[in-house]
Amino acid sequence: MDGRHEMSEEEYKRLRKSQPKKKKVPREDFGDPSEIGGFKGPWSRFVGICEDTKTPRDVKEEYSLKKIVNKHCLTAGKERSRSSYFLSMKDPSLGRVPSKKFLVPKSNVMLFHDHKDMVSSAILFRKHKLFLSSGFDGKAYLYNLKDRELVTTYMGHSKGVSSAIVSECESKFSTVSFDGFLKGWDVETGRCNTKVDLDCPLTCQTSEALDKAIFVGGIDGRVRTVDMRSRAVLDAMIEERISEKDAFKTFSIRDILTINDSSLVFTRREGSLHYLDLRNNQIVKSLRNSYSFVGFSHGKNAIMATGQDEIVLLDAHTLEKKEEEIKAPECSTPAKASEDGGILCYGSSKGLVSFFTSKSTASFGSAGEMITAVDWIDGSSSSFISGDILGNVKIWE
Repeated sequence: MDGRHEMSEEEYKRLRKSQPKKKKVPREDFGDPSEIGGFKGPWSRFVGICEDTKTPRDVKEEYSLKKIVNKHCLTAGKERSRSSYFLSMKDPSLGRVPSKKFLVPKSNVMLFHDHKDMVSSAILFRKHKLFLSSGFDGKAYLYNLKDRELVTTYMGHSKGVSSAIVSECESKFSTVSFDGFLKGWDVETGRCNTKVDLDCPLTCQTSEALDKAIFVGGIDGRVRTVDMRSRAVLDAMIEERISEKDAFKTFSIRDILTINDSSLVFTRREGSLHYLDLRNNQIVKSLRNSYSFVGFSHGKNAIMATGQDEIVLLDAHTLEKKEEEIKAPECSTPAKASEDGGILCYGSSKGLVSFFTSKSTASFGSAGEMITAVDWIDGSSSSFISGDILGNVKIWE
């Protein structure tokens, strides 16, 4: 073609047909997007084509990409989440030293009212700036303390959530409900990874590690051992039969606490406290009183049994009283203890929270709705949370 001849459309089509067809070179697999750094995306290479040398521009781009990945994702030996409210496990702020000073919160600095019914659990995360709450509206909520906002809503129960507990690593938690289901959740993704139907309204739970066994109490008065890995009920405490009419009023298990690998204690709604041997699933000792909740003081190695107007410290093995009863008028929550056991706190049915030591007592809050859940990290004046019967969750400082 000399430039003076204009190619017609038919000639152009014949020319295109006469040329050999080009085969598409397949690309490499894009990779797994669920793995950090595993997703190659549109920039994945073609199959059979490789670059022997890297240009200075390639090296610069690779360095820039590595900085972005290391900033936001998992890096070797320094685990970190994409979320800003999760901290690195090596973050210096995680090294908490309990304060020797008796610190009492004075004012309410945050208020959350997403729950439409009573708050059953309120848990402060020890390693992250988060807290979790569950309620009788059948939901659980995760909040960010740093930004003062709701992060995730966990829905899936058809009836009220009676208890929620968080794993030691704080990456997952479990809930039990009056709908009879035990569910395991992933904290960050919000997914329900485990679902076990126990065919009985559930009232409480306790665990040392969520990836192993969980002990669950129900209104039928039985303690069930559930393997979270196989999702199977391993065994249950053997008890005498009772009528369904009286189950919730007297026989229902109200609170439960693991002492060690071979024993736990639990209370019933009618006020009795029982020591259960897990090796043969038999009750070996019982106390008849007005006990409602149980907690554990690591500083004094004692069980904190809460009654309506007192808190009793019991020996963890014999259930003998270690000290004189502590007066706790109108107590409506389990007691929380400092690491050394020198300070105790609890919530009351009058809407007040009380802190006390052997020498002094202090209360805060305003007379109002009954407090149903509390949590406290000693040594920090801003690490106290309370939930009430109307579904309000408060952070105190």
